[in-house]
Amino acid sequence: MKNALILAASVALAACSGKPVITGPYEVESLDMEHNVAAIKSGDLVLEVEFEGRFFKDGNGYTSWNDVEVKSVNDVKVYNEDGETEDYVLPSKEVSNIVQVIENEIAEKM
Repeated sequence: MKNALILAASVALAACSGKPVITGPYEVESLDMEHNVAAIKSGDLVLEVEFEGRFFKDGNGYTSWNDVEVKSVNDVKVYNEDGETEDYVLPSKEVSNIVQVIENEIAEKM
C-alpha cells in the first residue's frame, strides 16, 4: 500500500511538471552481458541501463542453476524519438522492476 501511494504521488507530481513518468511493461531490446548494458523499451521511450551484476551457472553434479544478481544500477539514459532526454521521472519502484526484467533476461540467456 505504501509503495502504491509513493508511486501515485510520483505520478501526480510528474503530471504537474509535465514530465513523462516511466512505467512498465518493459521489453529488453538488447543485452550486453560483457559490458553490463541493457536497452529496455518502455512505451515510446528506450532506456539504456548500465548496471553492476554478477551471474554464473553453478551446479552440484546432479543439478545446475543460474545465479543472477544485479547489484546496482549505475546510470540510466532515456531516449525518445528526438534523441537523449533528461525530461522524465523514473520512480524507484520502477527501477526495481527494471532490475527484475534484466535479471530474468540474463537468466534466460545463460
